[in-house]
Amino acid sequence: ESVKKPGTINMAFHQVFDAGASDFTSDVNSTKALNVVAPTWFRFTDDEGSIKSIANSNYVANAHNAGVKVWAVWTDVDNDVNLKTIFHSAEKRKLVIDTMIAKTSEYGIDGINLDLEKIPSDAGDDWAEFIKELSPDKVNAKWEEYLSSL
Repeated sequence: ESVKKPGTINMAFHQVFDAGASDFTSDVNSTKALNVVAPTWFRFTDDEGSIKSIANSNYVANAHNAGVKVWAVWTDVDNDVNLKTIFHSAEKRKLVIDTMIAKTSEYGIDGINLDLEKIPSDAGDDWAEFIKELSPDKVNAKWEEYLSSL
């Protein structure tokens, strides 16, 4: 079943490599009509499903004060990880999802953006299972918004 968000989404990716350099006010705030920002804050670091975070709660607060939602990006682009190994294991999928729930809650993030570019073609069924398990109704998460970009 398709889920649609009412209205228009005007989203900008914010490429962030260092927690200290993550500043919504000076980097993004002047962009007119922006209603969603997607900072690249979470990176898969190994084949076990570990995640490195450079999230910034002040960034989220400043975005919210400007009326902009934050859909944090979870990515594999910086590290050589085997996503098939992660998504094939129910235990590792649960670890990733539990981490997403915890970080989303901890930082007040409004949604998630999955930017996973190294999913092997033979991992399609495992990827689909991960997406099913990640859906807000399954995990009882606060996010109502998530986007997958491959």
